[in-house]
Amino acid sequence: MPPKPTINKDDIINAAFALVREKGIDSINARSLANKLNCSTNPLFRIYTNMEELKKDVFSRADAYLGDFLLGYQSSYDNPLLNIGLAYVEFAKKERNLFRLIYLSNNFTFANFKQFIHAGRGEDIFDCISVMAGADADRKAKEDLYVQLLIYCHGLAALAATNDMELSEKTVAEMLVNAYLAFVKKGKGIKKEHV
Repeated sequence: MPPKPTINKDDIINAAFALVREKGIDSINARSLANKLNCSTNPLFRIYTNMEELKKDVFSRADAYLGDFLLGYQSSYDNPLLNIGLAYVEFAKKERNLFRLIYLSNNFTFANFKQFIHAGRGEDIFDCISVMAGADADRKAKEDLYVQLLIYCHGLAALAATNDMELSEKTVAEMLVNAYLAFVKKGKGIKKEHV
């Protein structure tokens, strides 16, 4: 008799990630995961001590998936900063359950915006702002602009993730450009012609 196939950690994370995308993080429990994997719950607890440990791995997978989505997003606009904002809102529309897991749960662990800006892929986005802001803009002005744009963009994305609001790419692009111009006009040290 051939040996039974072994369930490994990647199999479990992949199945849990698929469940979260489809039904949300609350759908993750030993029984639902065992059903998805077509196995008993024993392999799950051979690899994970508890479901919270697994959920941390699923969160990490979701965060990496978001980063890849943002940086790989293609739009009809040439502006990389605008594309990041468009991608963020599009992610919230297409991957509502992952967006909720990452941003509308208690998994978001940054103590302040500065920490968030310079963690992981946030530095890539900050680099886009730095290029657009121009060499003469100081770091604080760039960070302030990033935070304002992040909050505005997050509001649009949260509306997209939690409501059936129709937000076309064109509408979101216009809103983001208008917000950028308003924040630059109000702020100091960044010239609006860099849009």
